[in-house]
Amino acid sequence: MQRLFGERVPEIEGINSFAGASPTSIDLLPWIKDNEIGHNAVIETPFGQRQAIYCDYTASSRAIRSIEEYIVDNVLPLYGNTHSSVTVTSEQTTLFVHEARQEIRAMTGAGDEDVVIFTGTGSTAAVELLTHLMQPENLIVIHSIHEHHSNLLPWRSVAEACYCVNEADDGTIDIDDLSRILAEARSDYPQSELLAAFTACSNITGICMDVQKITAIVKKYNALCVWDYASAAPYVKINVNGAQPLDAVFFSGHKFIGGVSTPGVLVVKKSLIRTTRPKRIGGGTVFFVSQSGEWYLKDCEYREEGGTPDSIGIIRLALAVKLKRAVGEDTVAKLEEQNSERFLRSLKNLRNVVLLGSSTVKNRLSVFSFLVKDVPSGLFFHHNYIAALLNDLFGIQSRAGCMCAGPYAQYLMGIDEQLAMEYLEALRESEGLDRTHLRRIGEYSPHEVLRPGFTRVSIPYFWTNEQVSYHSKNTADPVPSDRLIAEGHRLADENLEMLERVAERTREIPVNYPKVPFQPRFYSNVFEREEDDFKPDTETLLTDHVKITNGHADHELPEEQISLENEKELNFNDHCEPCELFNSGDCSILAETPQCILDQEDRERGGTDNTEADDELKCTKVIEDWDKRVIVRRRELLPSEEMKLRWHKPPLEMYKRVTEAIHGLDMIKEGDKILVCLSGGKDSLSLLHILHFYQSRCRKNKSTNFELGAITVDPGSSAYNPRPLIEYCRSLNIDYFYEEQDIISSAKRQKNLRSICAFCSRLKRGRLATAAQHHGWNVLAMGQHLDDVAESFFIAAFQNGNLSTMKAQYQTRDGTLRVIRPLIFVREQALREFASSRGLPVVAENCPACFNQATERHRIKQLLAQQELIFPDLFNSLRSALRPLLLVDSARTDEMRALSIQNIMKFNKGKAK
Repeated sequence: MQRLFGERVPEIEGINSFAGASPTSIDLLPWIKDNEIGHNAVIETPFGQRQAIYCDYTASSRAIRSIEEYIVDNVLPLYGNTHSSVTVTSEQTTLFVHEARQEIRAMTGAGDEDVVIFTGTGSTAAVELLTHLMQPENLIVIHSIHEHHSNLLPWRSVAEACYCVNEADDGTIDIDDLSRILAEARSDYPQSELLAAFTACSNITGICMDVQKITAIVKKYNALCVWDYASAAPYVKINVNGAQPLDAVFFSGHKFIGGVSTPGVLVVKKSLIRTTRPKRIGGGTVFFVSQSGEWYLKDCEYREEGGTPDSIGIIRLALAVKLKRAVGEDTVAKLEEQNSERFLRSLKNLRNVVLLGSSTVKNRLSVFSFLVKDVPSGLFFHHNYIAALLNDLFGIQSRAGCMCAGPYAQYLMGIDEQLAMEYLEALRESEGLDRTHLRRIGEYSPHEVLRPGFTRVSIPYFWTNEQVSYHSKNTADPVPSDRLIAEGHRLADENLEMLERVAERTREIPVNYPKVPFQPRFYSNVFEREEDDFKPDTETLLTDHVKITNGHADHELPEEQISLENEKELNFNDHCEPCELFNSGDCSILAETPQCILDQEDRERGGTDNTEADDELKCTKVIEDWDKRVIVRRRELLPSEEMKLRWHKPPLEMYKRVTEAIHGLDMIKEGDKILVCLSGGKDSLSLLHILHFYQSRCRKNKSTNFELGAITVDPGSSAYNPRPLIEYCRSLNIDYFYEEQDIISSAKRQKNLRSICAFCSRLKRGRLATAAQHHGWNVLAMGQHLDDVAESFFIAAFQNGNLSTMKAQYQTRDGTLRVIRPLIFVREQALREFASSRGLPVVAENCPACFNQATERHRIKQLLAQQELIFPDLFNSLRSALRPLLLVDSARTDEMRALSIQNIMKFNKGKAK
């Protein structure tokens, strides 16, 4: 196969170069810049369009167009599985992977005593594999304060003891402290194996370590020395067989220029490999398998790359490595030094920017982490706010947080262990919270804003001097003197992302500032003064804020993506309450678009007033899809056949709660024809079985006589399939109506999409009400429970300023249809346990808009769960407090508030007596 990669490097003349650098390597720099995919991308910000300026290369680099084109033109056409060499495609791909491995060997100086293994998820997977290969026993690990979690936590998990080496004044490893610790460890554990694990370059400060010097000291104590090159490998020389051979090195392919979506690499001495069993046992790892045993491959490189390796990623990594070597490590080192000096000079006169790490060391990469201080208060701006400003004002893509190097980040910010533990206690959520059913997807706490962190940028070596100067100035001083921009940003509750970044003029509010609990570590800064000409920066952008609008472009989205990006922009009045009627608790949200189809009255009002959870059922005739339904009719069965039906008896305590609601509020009357609104969730399925048991008891006692059936609306969404309910209801021998309506397609045809829940609720209301009357039924039974009632109350109070919640029951204006909620005194957990223990066929909740991210209802659910840990009787108290609101029997907005107040007054008078 022809290798065309090198031939695509353009011939460029007349480019200034460094003394001593070959013209070829320098000529590659503008070629890389122009071939980087996304270098001219434009993003939308609250201040208008900005060019996306990517400054997060330390985390992950970006793709190079020529590399991707080479893969498309030369690799993918003859792609095949590498576990065979009989066919052309398999042999060609195998040869590509073999050549890629040789390219890694050439870059790292690996020899016959080394193995090169491609690992799945970067350095993290490489370290984990290394600990498996070594099978350590009585291992003593020595690491530096600089370590990334990937080179710290795996060793902690296998080590008998760990020692941490301090940092020197220049930000490198303290050689004297290293020698002292090695001697101490050898003395304390004479029979144990010593291993030193260090990073070649800090991913926070960009400061590089003297690998050979440190390795030489480690070897004096007969210790192993492994190096984390994750941040360094794309830029520095690696030689595992130099004057001081390295026992193992590992790095992440995705950090190389052009190395997007590539595996990690582990280069390790064969003498360290003590296991013959692969870490991942399966296909491609064995020599032979019989009924009685298995024999694994002896070649570690193949044995540890079992399954189907990421051949395309491996080949892409080799091309990225080839590009690095074409530029030359010496050239990269000079460029990194120049960029670092220019950035550090931009900090010279800035009182409010605190650089983390030393600014005097020369051997470094252009990676910078900093805090920005509000000088009047002495407090630091939140790191996410700084990252948001860089994005919104300049398009600069930075990173905020602790950079997965927690101990070193705390050390640099002056946070000692005691204060770190105080932060932990402030951030940690209660162990009693139910993570699964509270949908706590992320490890977030109500006090996430307290988590310490900083902002980091990294400047690529192939940028022009003008780019480096301009963006160094803007990155280092992102906070304008005008506070207008700050007032237009706010933090999201769960993940501390900046939301609704709209700059609006607000009046000054006096604030009493507390004292900052930590002081960043001080390094002596030495700058040489130099005046640079910069392009217009922050101050020139302040005028942009008056042009901000909330307009959104009209464009059609795929079904599975509609609303996910737009939901954050919805007003809570639009999207919190409308879904409560049918879609709380277990009921699947039967729509995936944020459209609210308003009736004529709503359109005339502008569609902005709050739609209540119990807004009246409107029997809107739906012309489209009206005849699309499946009807299951109840059959007359013998008593012996009735006994075989798979109905389930509810627990006694749950049944008491339901009958308390039914009898106390007179929900079910003689001759009622009740349809359970069946979504397939735990609540509605449980309600069906509970009402059937209640019906059987009524018949046995010859009391209230009523009919029971069920109804489902299928919106035609690929993410929600309630069709199995048809056969399930047929097996229960009940009247069942399966109504089909293509809500998704209807939503896509609407303009000015607003609210997912309002749209879904409106269409379902119309279909359910119309279908119930069409089939001759007069009652709809909903599955909302006590948790739903409490959550709806707080949502209405917090977001809409209303004193309301779901109603226990109410009647439509024309009096032809009643809505009842028999489960309003039952806890959600009880229903979950009932559905699980009885094996009810619960339909998965897969609506991407409402179940794949934290919604307002889930936030309230978490708040109540936390309070219940403190007050175990919380929901009984809420049930008593909300009873006057539950008794409101009207769904008309103009009547609900008056009835609520009347009920509260009556309730309080009754208590007083």
